[in-house]
Amino acid sequence: MDIKGPGISIWEWAHLIPTIAGVKPANSNILLLGLGGGTVYKQLQFLKHNVDAVEIDQTVVDVCHQFFEIPRDANIQVTDARHYLKKTEKFYDVIIYDAFLSESPPEHLLTKEGFADAVNRLSPNGFLIINFFGFLNGENGYAARSITKTLLESNYNVHLIPTPGSEEYRNLLFVVAKDNLPNYFQSTYSEPGKEVIRNWGKGIIQPHQINTFDAEVLTDAKPNLAKLYRGPAKSWRKGYNKIYTEKLYK
Repeated sequence: MDIKGPGISIWEWAHLIPTIAGVKPANSNILLLGLGGGTVYKQLQFLKHNVDAVEIDQTVVDVCHQFFEIPRDANIQVTDARHYLKKTEKFYDVIIYDAFLSESPPEHLLTKEGFADAVNRLSPNGFLIINFFGFLNGENGYAARSITKTLLESNYNVHLIPTPGSEEYRNLLFVVAKDNLPNYFQSTYSEPGKEVIRNWGKGIIQPHQINTFDAEVLTDAKPNLAKLYRGPAKSWRKGYNKIYTEKLYK
């Protein structure tokens, strides 16, 4: 976090997530699965959304309150994200998956049944945003192709939106809807020093552009994702260690 701009992130995905969520009008209900350092939470607050957050680790919540300017009255539930999705009676306009344990997303959220639990809590014209590794091609892209295949098997509408850069340094955001996908041009969100994102035509990957023939459908009976993303996770850790080391030594 930049103490001069605590709501600003150096990461492209943290600019892209609130930009997509920004298609919804102020006072929309947003569910954030995974709190992390609270950057996305603060950006959603800047958009004047009603934000509920779910974080599995109380220590993360405590650190956010103490060091990252997350207000004490923030509505944060300390529990497992899928458990919350099953138990809550609220409906949300946007549900954001930003849950990682180190560089590994929890596989029980990313199964056919896990996606159904989330979609069942969406309001009409609501959608999911899922933050994932940037790999899509080759062996390292098998996990993302399997998520794509799982979503398509469930008859959801899907866009994949990568952040800039090569696969090993980028993120992939899955935007998922039961009905209509959002019109990204409706968003006017931008962070200080950055322009509003306008080049959506070039940035969106359509599912038909992805060969999912060799991929697998992820289910609760076969939650295979942890095995599939070992390669991407190793590369992710190597790349991020390099980036952080360079920044810390400057």
